[in-house]
Amino acid sequence: MTNPDEIFSESYKLEEFYREIFERTSDFEAPPPLKSMVLFRVAVETGAASIGMHNVMHLMSSLLTSGLAMMATESDVDFEEMLGDWDVSDSPKN
Repeated sequence: MTNPDEIFSESYKLEEFYREIFERTSDFEAPPPLKSMVLFRVAVETGAASIGMHNVMHLMSSLLTSGLAMMATESDVDFEEMLGDWDVSDSPKN
């Protein structure tokens, strides 16, 4: 199991990547739902190519569950913590 602190460490530079994507999409002129659909498509295609579609579907389910928990004001749930369960290095590709 991967430590969440390792996932968001300097070596992964995920926060930097997040900010870059956020900045690029904030300047793009399109309705927000369409931007979300494009980002979602890129995420699914990228994930499926690297970790397999079954792992992408599991991740999407986990994100939905965590998002719903956050909306229900459960303060102990966040996306960064959820990613600690993701060590897919031994998973077969679809």
